[in-house]
Amino acid sequence: MPNVVITPHTANTWERIRSAAGALTLNNARALLAGERMPNEVDPVAGY
Repeated sequence: MPNVVITPHTANTWERIRSAAGALTLNNARALLAGERMPNEVDPVAGY
């Protein structure tokens, strides 16, 4: 997937939100690198 960029949503500055977004980004990156589906992968067929 050479044209894919994974980024967390960063509009909120509340500490707990930033921590959760960082953890989610790490979990997604780990899954991607392990060849697994990312936990929060977008499903274009479902519309989200």
